[in-house]
Amino acid sequence: MLDAYQHCTPNIRLVLKGTISPDVSKKILRLENKPMVFPLSPSFKEMRNVISGIDIGFIGLSYPNLNNHFASKATGQLVEFTNYAIPVIVYGLEELGDFVEKNHCGKYITLDDFENLPKAIDEIVNQYSYYSSGASSVFNKYYNLESYLNDLFD
Repeated sequence: MLDAYQHCTPNIRLVLKGTISPDVSKKILRLENKPMVFPLSPSFKEMRNVISGIDIGFIGLSYPNLNNHFASKATGQLVEFTNYAIPVIVYGLEELGDFVEKNHCGKYITLDDFENLPKAIDEIVNQYSYYSSGASSVFNKYYNLESYLNDLFD
């Protein structure tokens, strides 16, 4: 991901939030195009402030996950991004990527070619309302508890 980010145009800003391993921290120090890094925060409000200020979310895993089928709709990141109608780019979770593409709320990429990340960003930016609308629809269809409660009480 960090290598792919080096191929993005300067107007693209990568923000990493969460725990960063020592190896990744060292790598970031050597990069020419450095991402912004924020540690995990115990504040739910602060997390929401960060999420509401971004344009495209990134959900990625760099190791195989035997639970990909269940993670495809259960990841908390997707819930938070779609709650704000933020399109996403998914890496490393093929089933989540399939779900995102099928529901028109983002793009699934592999990072075997560094150009895949800038291409996905450009496609989302050029059709932002389309992908944002898809993200909003995903939230309302799968994660909006109000709609479930309304159905339950009707």
